[in-house]
Amino acid sequence: MEHKKIKIYRIRGTALLSAVLAVLFIITGCTGGKPGTVTAAPTGTPNPAEMPTATPDPRPHFAEVNLPFEPTLNYFAAPEAVLEVLTENELQGYPAVVAAYMNYETGVDLPGSKDDYPNLLRLIDMYFPVFFADIYDTTVRFSEGENGCRLEWSYFSSSREEHNTLFHRFENRVAELLKPSEGAKSRIMQAVAVYQKLTTETEYDFNEETVGGESVPVMRHCYDAVTEGLGVCWCFGRSYCFLLCQLGFEALTVHGIAKDLGLHEWTLFKYNDEWYYADPTWDIGGSSLLYYGFTADRRELNGYMKNAVYYMEGENHLAADKFDVSALTFSAFFTGVCYGDSYELDYEGNAVVFHVDNGTEGEELIRFELPADKD
Repeated sequence: MEHKKIKIYRIRGTALLSAVLAVLFIITGCTGGKPGTVTAAPTGTPNPAEMPTATPDPRPHFAEVNLPFEPTLNYFAAPEAVLEVLTENELQGYPAVVAAYMNYETGVDLPGSKDDYPNLLRLIDMYFPVFFADIYDTTVRFSEGENGCRLEWSYFSSSREEHNTLFHRFENRVAELLKPSEGAKSRIMQAVAVYQKLTTETEYDFNEETVGGESVPVMRHCYDAVTEGLGVCWCFGRSYCFLLCQLGFEALTVHGIAKDLGLHEWTLFKYNDEWYYADPTWDIGGSSLLYYGFTADRRELNGYMKNAVYYMEGENHLAADKFDVSALTFSAFFTGVCYGDSYELDYEGNAVVFHVDNGTEGEELIRFELPADKD
């Protein structure tokens, strides 16, 4: 008979925290990670899939814009923390880009100069990733417009029908990634379930291509991480951000530079009135939650100091000035108390069960009960 030990950890005030020992782990930077199983984008011309009922009401913050059809996803889900740092031109320009793309137009005229849109391309990549379903990033550029500037691009599709097919294919792929959230007993279980699927079906990819006789890294986007499971840190961080937004969470990404690891980007999300970090790049492979729900103090142990971690564009947007990322709700994950060779989700019990292979001693199960949602 197989021998199993069962340990149960519950979120009950500070009872768990008193049992937690600080453990440092060997980590992988943004330039590496364990490869997972890559899942390619669906083929054919599927119909748009139905999205979970938890998807928030579309366009709650941005100016109203006429769209040629109603998307199944919410491309206007940027949280208030992001909207606060946008220029007035960006608040108006982003919806215009969404509408132009969905209308199969090759650009949009914008007021002011390109300097008035420091966050526009980041907004597009993070909250409207389907933009790159039909566009090469090298064709996206600002130019002079009649009454200001113009953001323009080129499609590789040959017809609007093909363009729409690519659009709907992306939405169906997102529906697949969100499917594990169905049946969850809490919102955080939804978030963890989607994180598990995303990190299981992604692989770090930093391939190079020859441009002008020189080898340069292939520029990948949030779109590539969603549809092909390929990308680098910003692709994975932004893709998890986008998926969380579809579940009704407030989410964005932050970025910083560590001395030995270089530039890195990861997800910041809000749950039960607290902010948490999640780093899907460093959890690639789907067997670990070591970098889920962790704190700014824990991030500093990796070399990304609070005084050098920013959100959106510009050095004025220091994450530490805006977000308190100190809640220890999930400290058992990042201190190693709850860590195994794999984990599974107990939907009925609203818990994560870690499997630890102890060799001849048998398998050990460590159970972590997720918190309940606040009303």
